[in-house]
Amino acid sequence: MTNPDLPPPLAVDEARLARWRTRYLKDADETLAQMALAAGESGGGLVSIGRLAHRLKSSAALLGHGVIANLCASIELAAVEFNDALVVSRLVAELRVRVAEVAAEGDGAVPLTGRVPARST
Repeated sequence: MTNPDLPPPLAVDEARLARWRTRYLKDADETLAQMALAAGESGGGLVSIGRLAHRLKSSAALLGHGVIANLCASIELAAVEFNDALVVSRLVAELRVRVAEVAAEGDGAVPLTGRVPARST
């Protein structure tokens, strides 16, 4: 049943969405390569990685990849605010795994956002 007070849902253009997903995966791959290059830089490498993570975060969130968006936010924080190369390195490794999962799925719609870690008591 629809609520008459709400606007009708937007139609989804599957072809356009598929193109966005393809572009997103290409951009993510390029961003990961740029992060690897920035990791070898002296001085401003972490700042560059933080900026790259910020850029990828937006497109990940737009396409519903919350885990990837959150990883990017964590990389940005660890790189820019805390200047912690070890944490950044570990987070980028996890980001690489998550992006590979999305790419392996083929349609770019791996349900990564549905997993909630168990709370320790």
